Amino acid sequence: MTNYRLICIYEKNPIAHRVRIEVNYDTKGKTLAPFLRKVSMSDMIGHVVSECCGLYQLMEHSGLTQQPFYLPQIILINPQVVDFLANYPYQYIQSSKGNSLKRGRVAMSHPVQRVIPIGKLLGGELYISNLNGIYFDCAVRFRYAGAFREFYPQYINLPYATIDNELYMRDQLEEERWLSTLESLYEPHQGVIRLKHTEIEKLQIYIENGWHVYVQRTSQTRSRVYAHQNTTGIVWFSTQENAANDEITEALLDAYIHHRNYQQVGDKIVLCNNRDIEKVGDKDVLACWQIPEHTRNLYDTVRLTEQEESDYMNNVRKQIEVSLFPYQEKGVVWLEEQRRNGRGCMLADEMGLGKTLQVIAYLTSRPASVHHLIVVPSSLVFNWRNEIQRFAPQLQDQVTIASYDIIRLHIDEYSKESYDTIVVDEVQMIKNSDTQRYAAITQLKGSQKIFLSGTPIENSIDELWAQFMVLMPELKNMYSYVRSLGISSSQEEYVKLSAKLLKPFILRRTKSEVMLELPDKTEEVVYVDLSPTERQIYTNLHSIISRALSTGLTGRINSLVLEGLLRLRQACVSVNMLPVSLRREKKVESSKLELVRSYIKQAQSSNKKTIVFSQFVRALKELETLLKEDKVEYSALYGETHDRESVVSLFKKSKGIPVMLMSLKAGGVGLNLTEADSVILLDDWWNPAVEDQAIARAHRIGQKKNVLVLRLVCKDTVEEKILQLQEKKRLTVDLFNKTSASLSISEIKELLS
Repeated sequence: MTNYRLICIYEKNPIAHRVRIEVNYDTKGKTLAPFLRKVSMSDMIGHVVSECCGLYQLMEHSGLTQQPFYLPQIILINPQVVDFLANYPYQYIQSSKGNSLKRGRVAMSHPVQRVIPIGKLLGGELYISNLNGIYFDCAVRFRYAGAFREFYPQYINLPYATIDNELYMRDQLEEERWLSTLESLYEPHQGVIRLKHTEIEKLQIYIENGWHVYVQRTSQTRSRVYAHQNTTGIVWFSTQENAANDEITEALLDAYIHHRNYQQVGDKIVLCNNRDIEKVGDKDVLACWQIPEHTRNLYDTVRLTEQEESDYMNNVRKQIEVSLFPYQEKGVVWLEEQRRNGRGCMLADEMGLGKTLQVIAYLTSRPASVHHLIVVPSSLVFNWRNEIQRFAPQLQDQVTIASYDIIRLHIDEYSKESYDTIVVDEVQMIKNSDTQRYAAITQLKGSQKIFLSGTPIENSIDELWAQFMVLMPELKNMYSYVRSLGISSSQEEYVKLSAKLLKPFILRRTKSEVMLELPDKTEEVVYVDLSPTERQIYTNLHSIISRALSTGLTGRINSLVLEGLLRLRQACVSVNMLPVSLRREKKVESSKLELVRSYIKQAQSSNKKTIVFSQFVRALKELETLLKEDKVEYSALYGETHDRESVVSLFKKSKGIPVMLMSLKAGGVGLNLTEADSVILLDDWWNPAVEDQAIARAHRIGQKKNVLVLRLVCKDTVEEKILQLQEKKRLTVDLFNKTSASLSISEIKELLS
């Protein structure tokens, strides 16, 4: 920040002495830096060093605006001014023009003291000069009748001159009253108030209290702004007093997209809180973009009346052989409303809240003559069949359940029929529009499409858009327009704007919102100490990877960091997964697996069931060997498991099987395993959504016991950094449980550092 120092110079003249003020930079030293010849009073607002502030105010009182700065005689003959100058620290004498300056001052005669009246304070003014800043810094000033210019708010007991060549004193009590209306935002030492952009509506209160607010365009020009409020309650400000309220939508969009809180078109400036875009109706936003009417009409929502809703749910209750929770009934009604509004939709309730049951209940309300298609991951085919048989057996002849792969392989057959309802479960499996699976789902025809997902966004908002291009192709032109705005998918604005436009078609509830009776879930991090042998292998491996990164060819850096991270993570779970060349041991006891082994024994003795998750099937199979040694029965579900239904059923029904071993990929979605009340995460993943899916196998509707989740983390290893990164990503969770991004190469390098 530039700070200015004011130098008071006495010009000795045979006729009359003059006092000139020069400006230089504050060098913190005794020598004078070169004087600055093009500095105005406006330039110095808020930048004058504290010991010079009184002189700056005296210059304001004198009506000075541009160089040369000469204090007028009417000010110099005032006793209070004479006393003030006598104590000013930076004083010099110049005997004649062009001569050098000497430290000192000219003794001035002490005039006779006379009573100076108090001037009339007309009001306060706020000047906004940093539109692009993190805050709106508003310089505070006072306006007095007859004064040449506005005054700095800090009171100074010196007179001011008027255009009529009179002297008046400032009204200290009245100034204090005005400043009190600014409350705690006022910073007296700087003479400013600092407004967060989210607090901009406070300017309206100040304006109502009589303050005039200006935007400082240049050091010489300013424009007054006026408060406005539209029908949705959005408070905004414009340099046009009679601005139309409907123009705020376009201004908000422009400000939001460009990550700022103002819009400037020609001479007009609009100030706003760009987050208020969330209060603007979707159709109003689309109208600004000139999106076709048929797309805008998708946002016209017709709701069931109370009587219609009551009649509809009475019919559903007769068809379904289970009592629904109130929030589940709301979900069923919402699905019916989406059909009546002629649009696809996404039920995105948090894992464990019964999305399958809500869809089954909804399908019972459809005519018995229609045919539905349900597309699910292979591991969930039997789960859907069982749920339908259990809750609505009459649907069995109306519903075809097929896996993604079956649909892909036989799309010619499935695309011939037009279904009443197409349900796509775990729809994040078609987040990549370049896959054959995605292309196949696109070809299916139905009167209504319902997508289900507990984690609709695992990495980027573009994944959600890709799903909606299948769900509601009518939105394609809107998506193209949003992308054409040039907003990167990593920017918060793009995520928020996309979420706003898609939210009418998405219903998401969380356990904390609707399942207050759900048992508690306790998550604990258990730190594991590597054995000396494991630590030595880990340290050697880390050194090898570090050297490879520092000397590796540029083209291989990405593959090196990925390979390095994988090997370090394997070493934390069991070094036996590493190639022999990296561990130089035939077999090493795993500290982490031994700890899991002891936990399972404890759970078994207490008649508790445990699920152990890992991304490494080899580690789980090593654990299998340990359990066999302990004669502990177990079930295992991996990607290679064929008879999944039997494996899951055996664990759920058999009291003699206390543990289920699962790979995250095979068992992370869809399964209901409320028989377990303990979950052990053998290794962490940086995307919290993936682990949340796994934990939700046990912590979901139907769970009667508290659930304990143990995360096993090796101390002083890459696992600790992964845990920190995971927490960082959890902080960025926003609408629809979106995490900030997939793991980048730079993040991986940080993990390896």
